[in-house]
Amino acid sequence: MKIALDVQPLLHPNKSGISYSTQLIIESMLRQGRDLEFYMNFFCLRNKKEKIDIIENMFNHTGTAYSVKPCAYFSSGVYKRICSFIPIPYHLFCNTKADIYHFFNFIAPPCVQGKVVLSVHDMVYKDHPETTNNTVKFLLNANMEKSLKRADIIVVGSEFTRKRLHHYFNIKQKRVEIIPNGVDFSEFNTEVNNKTLETVKKKYNISGEYFLYIGTVEPRKNLERLIYAYAQFAEKNANPPALVIGGAKGWLTEKIYSACKTVEVLERGEVIFTGYLPREEIPVLMHGAMAFCFPSIYEGFGIPVLEAMACGTPVITANVSSLPEVAGDAAYYVDPFDIKDISGGLDKVYKNSGLRREMSQKGIKHSKNFSWDIAAKKLIDLYSEAVK
Repeated sequence: MKIALDVQPLLHPNKSGISYSTQLIIESMLRQGRDLEFYMNFFCLRNKKEKIDIIENMFNHTGTAYSVKPCAYFSSGVYKRICSFIPIPYHLFCNTKADIYHFFNFIAPPCVQGKVVLSVHDMVYKDHPETTNNTVKFLLNANMEKSLKRADIIVVGSEFTRKRLHHYFNIKQKRVEIIPNGVDFSEFNTEVNNKTLETVKKKYNISGEYFLYIGTVEPRKNLERLIYAYAQFAEKNANPPALVIGGAKGWLTEKIYSACKTVEVLERGEVIFTGYLPREEIPVLMHGAMAFCFPSIYEGFGIPVLEAMACGTPVITANVSSLPEVAGDAAYYVDPFDIKDISGGLDKVYKNSGLRREMSQKGIKHSKNFSWDIAAKKLIDLYSEAVK
């Protein structure tokens, strides 16, 4: 079986959740599919060798052979924009004569010569368009329905996303496969020594205890309300732990950054923005946190929740979208639209060490249900069924 994988999401310098999930599931597929032929496809107008090196550095350690197939006629963005109006056949540029073509980032191009598998991560551009930037919104509005029709199989990470797809596009259930994301236990469920933790904390001017958020700084993550909730929490507690917000700057961030400049926050507590975090520092900061705070108003899955649980860190998260499905009974839930409720969650977890221990134990146990190897095996089986 010949499998062509669209690795375009892996070339972004600041990787998002989609980039990480794509990388990790491909790694697991390569380790399991040594008798399969893999092709890595991407569009690349310039810096071809540099981008091939990025892909090879990610996957050469798996020990499985694969071919890298860059297309140098267009950039990915230009091709997607043109195809929004003119269906330029994909096989003219990326024809590896594969049996399966998997596109990991919402959009399947026209005229693919093989079975098409499409990953759809969420329906946030429909459910909360105000939290989606205009470029992404344009591309998805112009291409999503066409992409879904082109796909032989649609892969989603949660039952929640499957239901939202059906709601907006009336997609038949038999065309949609739920393959939950995983967590890399070798990366997150490991010991972190105090010296390493203190070194990373010092780098970001973190002292003492802290709450932690990790993800893109953008409206959907509900950070403005989290900051105001933290201000209420800090007002009630002497020497409160800091709120550390780790992640790359997204879009519409002005209100988020300005929220932490209010007098109420600065009086007692401290909000620290770290900026983009190298991957190796994320488990370290998660291990050291009093609690991981993820009150996002919308997630198609929410991988950071599982990663924090694997670290044994208590998780405070939102009671909406896919998050209850992913976190199960191992998290403390808050109403993401209620600042007082978020503040109450911070206060309860902070003051109750017994609750933190219980959440830690439940979180580790629960996160073991999610594995990239299991997800990869399901995906390979899915490819086989599609070809048959």
